[in-house]
Amino acid sequence: MIDENDKIAEKKDNLFDKIKNFFRKIFNKKESEHIEENVKKDNSFITQIELKSNPEMERLLKLQEEFRDGKITQGDLSDEDIDKLGKLYDDQIEKLKIQIEDCKKRIEYKKKKLQKI
Repeated sequence: MIDENDKIAEKKDNLFDKIKNFFRKIFNKKESEHIEENVKKDNSFITQIELKSNPEMERLLKLQEEFRDGKITQGDLSDEDIDKLGKLYDDQIEKLKIQIEDCKKRIEYKKKKLQKI
């Protein structure tokens, strides 16, 4: 009889673990999908605002895209455009650094939250 009770207890623990893991997977997926969705919305919204408010920014972004695609070279650009593109790259890098730091903070927060559980 003791063996049967041990088996029943093990099955309950396994079932509980399965349920717990199931809910963790569901909530983790929803949170990560929600975060990715918000980041995409924020980036597209910011880009739309920047483009509507600044036609020069639109021109620079178009130059940047053409430069990346190899349609134009550095020799095709004026010194002023090169300086502006350099500043644009610097600004984009700073924004990415801020986004990375925010992601790190969210990960640390979730990590601490999971450690408490």
